[in-house]
Amino acid sequence: MFHQYYKSIRCFHAVAKTGGFTSAAQYLHIGQPTVTDQVKALETRFSVELLLRTGRSVRLTSAGERLYAITQGLFGQEEEAIQFLQSAHKLKVGLVRVGAVSPPMALELARNFRQAHASLELTVSIGSEASTLRGL
Repeated sequence: MFHQYYKSIRCFHAVAKTGGFTSAAQYLHIGQPTVTDQVKALETRFSVELLLRTGRSVRLTSAGERLYAITQGLFGQEEEAIQFLQSAHKLKVGLVRVGAVSPPMALELARNFRQAHASLELTVSIGSEASTLRGL
């Protein structure tokens, strides 16, 4: 059921986070009328006032504050997931598995790799040439 209200809730969250409809539109990279329409549709659908609109400023109602507390968790995890994916792409997080047949060479390479990429998890398997190739 959440997915059908995702856009509206996302727009509300952006307004609450940024403090206004225009800044929310910029944050979401969409038009300001779309943000306004989505938040209004959410309020209408659930018959609840989430924002107090006074001129060009907005304030959260008590219901808006409670919803914003919930959406901070939801969209905070979404932002964390995106940051993880961006970091994984740039070799900042993740797991690297190395197979080797020469312990001294493998340990030297592993030490150098860890110094260059400290945030990556590294596992080293040492075995015969045949077992190392099978592991690949």
